[in-house]
Amino acid sequence: MLLIPDDFDYAHFTLLFNFFKFTIMGKIKDASIGALKGKVGNLVGSSWMGTDYYRIHRKHVSNPRTPKQVAQRERFKAACLLIRRLRTPIVMPVWSKVAVNMTGANFFMKRNMQAVNADATIDLSKLVISTGSLYDPLSLDLSKDESGDGSFVFDWKDDPEEYSFDGEELFNVVVFNEADSNMRPDLYLRCAARKNMLFQFIPKGKPGDKLHVFAFFRNVDNDNFTDSWHFDLTIGE
Repeated sequence: MLLIPDDFDYAHFTLLFNFFKFTIMGKIKDASIGALKGKVGNLVGSSWMGTDYYRIHRKHVSNPRTPKQVAQRERFKAACLLIRRLRTPIVMPVWSKVAVNMTGANFFMKRNMQAVNADATIDLSKLVISTGSLYDPLSLDLSKDESGDGSFVFDWKDDPEEYSFDGEELFNVVVFNEADSNMRPDLYLRCAARKNMLFQFIPKGKPGDKLHVFAFFRNVDNDNFTDSWHFDLTIGE
C-alpha cells in the first residue's frame, strides 16, 4: 500500500518512487506475532495511521520500464497532480475527515483512480469529489435560468417524513472546465443553506465550453458529507 501524506506535493513523487522501488511492504494482520518495531536483518517494522506494517529492503533492484509499468507510473503521476490541485479545498477538509486508517489523500486516490485513463488523462465525469453518510435529498436538479443572464439554478427537495435536519447543512459546488488543461476548478463552497432549497450561479467560461459540475452537502461541523453528484453543462446552451 502506498501511503500518501495529505500535504503531498508532486515534487515528492520521485523520492517516493525511489523509496518503494527498493522496498516490499506488507500489513501485519496476525496480532499474535506482535508489532515489529525497528530493524531485524532486512525486515523493518513501523506503524502508520494505527496500522502496523513491515518493509523488506531489497539488495538489488532494477528499474524496468516496460510499456505497462511506464503507463502505470504516468497514471499515478496524473492522480498525484489532481490531489495537489484539490488538496486545500477538497482533500484536506473533506476526505481527511472521512478516511479511516489512511490519509485523506490515500482515500481520495483510492476512490478516484477509476477516473484516470490508460493514457494518464482524467475522465472528469468519473470523479468522486466528496463521500460520506449524510442524507441525500429526494432530488437534486440543475437547469438553466430563464432570465437570460447566463445563470444556472440548482434546486433540491427533501422528504421531511424520512429526514429531519436543522437546515444548517451547507451546499457546495465544484466546477471543472474542459478547456482548462490545468484542471483548476471554480469553487462555490458553503454557498447556500440546505433549507433554502436553491442556489443560482453564473459559471465562468466562454460560449461552447464544456463544464463538469459537482455538487454535495456538508454538515455545519464539517465532518460528514453526501456523496457528490455530477452534471454535464455547456455554456451557451
